[in-house]
Amino acid sequence: MNLCRDSLFQLSGMSYKDAGAYLKYSSSIVVPLGGLEPVGPFGALGVVTGCVEAVTSVFCNTHQILLAPVVNFSCSKPYKSFEGSAGVTPNTFCNILVEICSDWIFQGFNKILIVNPSRFNDEALSIATKRLNVKKEYVRVVHFHKYLDAALESVDGQGGKRDIGNFGRGILSLAAYFKPELIRENYSLENTFSNNEKSYTMWYRRGRDPQKFRKMFPEAALSGTVSQYNASLGKNISDYIVNLLEKEHLNFMIDTHNAAS
Repeated sequence: MNLCRDSLFQLSGMSYKDAGAYLKYSSSIVVPLGGLEPVGPFGALGVVTGCVEAVTSVFCNTHQILLAPVVNFSCSKPYKSFEGSAGVTPNTFCNILVEICSDWIFQGFNKILIVNPSRFNDEALSIATKRLNVKKEYVRVVHFHKYLDAALESVDGQGGKRDIGNFGRGILSLAAYFKPELIRENYSLENTFSNNEKSYTMWYRRGRDPQKFRKMFPEAALSGTVSQYNASLGKNISDYIVNLLEKEHLNFMIDTHNAAS
């Protein structure tokens, strides 16, 4: 069944009649979250959004599941001292997600998979899913940032050594594979990265003050490993995450999904 041009199951490319036809075929939809978060001095502000959208596109196109547009503003306020970065409070973000998902549930979508790249969204998502799943499990959340850690542990050429800068290195590797235009290769790095996990944890637990974060990590990176990215690592990370999505969530998504012949 080919509902979209080039077999891309993207809601943004459909008319409402196309979406109605899809609903007769399946009631599943994947909702990627993004944000304007800086990822070191190398990453464009849209790099997290671009990477999450690219990986979820692979999963959705493979299994003919509808992909919603990225929700591009999330709980990024801890980064607001970095020019261009902007976000909303957890309470506002929770309400946004509940409103959006409630409309889709009203229309007949009853398998909604939210893909979350940021730990700063966790609080809002926990509350939102409780509000949405009162009658049944309509919504599940995939913590993309945790999948990224697992992928690096499994496929990293350095033997899976854990590092506080892993998220940035993983995201930039995905970008090098999918969207290299989102990496500023010619950036001249003069300052050294700070790698103090204890200080970061203390900052995170004590209010996540944006000004303090800017002073502690002026390069928007927590470790020098953020610069150790490459496209081949990005491909391996993508393959690993897609495999995890299939293993842990495909049965949920195809419960009411008529597999393509």
